[in-house]
Amino acid sequence: MSIKEKYQDIKKRMIKTKAENLFQQLLTLAQNPTKENESLFRKTYSIYQHFCEDNHISLGNILDSRLLNSFYVLESTPIIKEVDVSLLTKAIEKIKKKEPVLEEEAKALIEWTVQNTRSILSQKDDIYTSSLMGACGLAQSASLFPLEDLGLKTTVNNISFFPLCNGKHAFGTVVIPVLTENGVIEKQFLIDVTYRQFFSTILCMEDRYELKGAQAFAPEAGYFMIQTEKRKQIASQILKNGYIELNEEVAYEYANGFILSSFPKDSKQLIEEWKKITPQMCFDTINQKTEEHDYDREELASWGYQISFPEIQAEVRKN
Repeated sequence: MSIKEKYQDIKKRMIKTKAENLFQQLLTLAQNPTKENESLFRKTYSIYQHFCEDNHISLGNILDSRLLNSFYVLESTPIIKEVDVSLLTKAIEKIKKKEPVLEEEAKALIEWTVQNTRSILSQKDDIYTSSLMGACGLAQSASLFPLEDLGLKTTVNNISFFPLCNGKHAFGTVVIPVLTENGVIEKQFLIDVTYRQFFSTILCMEDRYELKGAQAFAPEAGYFMIQTEKRKQIASQILKNGYIELNEEVAYEYANGFILSSFPKDSKQLIEEWKKITPQMCFDTINQKTEEHDYDREELASWGYQISFPEIQAEVRKN
């Protein structure tokens, strides 16, 4: 080996060692997710990112769950609720009779399927801390199947259908007839139990715009959802409750997080196209562009997951 080759070999090992040390610093900070450590985490990651790019080192290990599950840009600990059994029972009985339900009964239906889905997800992940990355297809099917079994109208959606959006993420909606003071209203609810995966601090840093070549990214949706108070309120409700009542404004702001994360911030052409997107367009996309479930009932049942309301499950066993 020539002197030049030895020098290059030593340099490679030094670069590799420094990258590994920076990564270990990130892991150490992630073990104690305090507010002070989050600031250090951001600074360390910025140094790590630029060092890796300057030296042509892959950033693939940022998807390490220990980093993803440590810090979030918006407080997102899910609220675990005890669903009122009497409300749930009344709601199921009314829906089976094709009757409208009260507001609190509609929420009982959705909250049950959200909590049931979280219970399913918790068999593999700690839902209090996990970003739940990669679990959206399972969550989509698990949350919608019980509602479909009642005969309620659902939509099986993916963010890839939103204008200009090049990402993929499964979610869904359900329409429930609700009896109000103004008569029966068909209320629609967006259900997204794994939305948190787009709010990991490490994926929501502005530094991601600075990556080049094969590693070029924009920040994830969470980065954009905390930039206005309205978006933040919408995101917080979905993150904590797993669902939100859907209207054009909610559809627009929910879609915006994903759309804005799909292109560089200096792309004037795409920004001008984005400005033309309306709330009505996003709402219509959810209701008009749907897809098949990633999973079927047989698959989920074979894994021992409960995918029907208790009363429906009991009827199935009887028959």
